[in-house]
Amino acid sequence: MAQAPEICAIPLHVCRFRATRLNADGSVAEGPDNVYVSDDLITVNINPSILVGLETDLIGGCGCIVATRKDPDRLRRMDFSINNGALEPALMEMMIGADLIEDASPSPVPIGFWYPDQVGCSFVPSAVAVEFWADAWVLDAADPDWPYIHFLFPRTFWQIGPTTLGNDFAQPVVNGFSRSNPEWGVGPHDGQPEAVPAGSPGGVWYDTLDMPTAECGYQTVST
Repeated sequence: MAQAPEICAIPLHVCRFRATRLNADGSVAEGPDNVYVSDDLITVNINPSILVGLETDLIGGCGCIVATRKDPDRLRRMDFSINNGALEPALMEMMIGADLIEDASPSPVPIGFWYPDQVGCSFVPSAVAVEFWADAWVLDAADPDWPYIHFLFPRTFWQIGPTTLGNDFAQPVVNGFSRSNPEWGVGPHDGQPEAVPAGSPGGVWYDTLDMPTAECGYQTVST
């Protein structure tokens, strides 16, 4: 393999989104219909949830600081908010545990969903691994050697967000958060450079592989 050049690029766009269905223990769920790839995203907000370090001061009798200390701030998880450019029933089924509404054709297709019943103690949240792709932009074009920036969060949980209907295009919203997932490893999809470290909520890397193909419907990956 030839020596690759180093790169310091700017993330631009959010061009692809992939959700992979997980079992309760974090392992990839068996197919069929265990993957969804969308290119309808409008925005993705990735917000670190930080535990602010404890601050302690010792104040003397004259009001002066005798001693002071502060613990380091710590990353607890990542919080997310996605604005989607389309209503994708199969994706909502995977992410929030919705019940699909299907048509009556010979091979039924998803045409809607019922919001899930999550009242009471029997609620079991759905979990998915999520990935996002952005362009790796340098000056006025995508980098020719490392064209993409690939984000991976190997276990996430989601809830439906607000949708505004009016004289404009609606953008369905889902909000979520991450957890670590020791069961993910290098995942079921080709091209992850190494296993996710134990305890990590996810990561990001420059990528040379083509983005996955988006479809309006489920896909399947072998576990």
